[in-house]
Amino acid sequence: MISEYKDYGQALKEVHVILNHTNLNDVSKIPLSLIEMIEENEDTSYEPMIDFTLPLENQNLKQETLNILAILYLNYWCHSQEEKEKMQRILAKNEELYQEELRKTYNPDNLFKNKQEEKKVSTNLPVEVKPPTIFERFLTWLKNLFKKEK
Repeated sequence: MISEYKDYGQALKEVHVILNHTNLNDVSKIPLSLIEMIEENEDTSYEPMIDFTLPLENQNLKQETLNILAILYLNYWCHSQEEKEKMQRILAKNEELYQEELRKTYNPDNLFKNKQEEKKVSTNLPVEVKPPTIFERFLTWLKNLFKKEK
């Protein structure tokens, strides 16, 4: 369940609050099942501080919130195919920047450069590694796309 991840639950709460202050005509374009999913998985104990007199880009919103709003914009609020293609180009550009950053970070030539300088404490305890869910990977991907755009 998404609510297990605190940041996503809080992000969904921020999205829910924003949708409650959004034009009803725009909100009606979003499938009811998606709105219900947002409501079911939001962090009900979190109270976001959103000042609706300011534009969203001037708010202190979570990156996950911006990612979800970008998905909503692309899928439900783009008015024309041209607008949709422009948004897709921005997302593609951000993905390219993200992939380039990954290539730099995980370059095999650089992986062990500073190994001697690092002092790591090794333990022989087993570590359970759980792969991220599809939803986590998708939100991480979108989050990274928007980080690169700024």
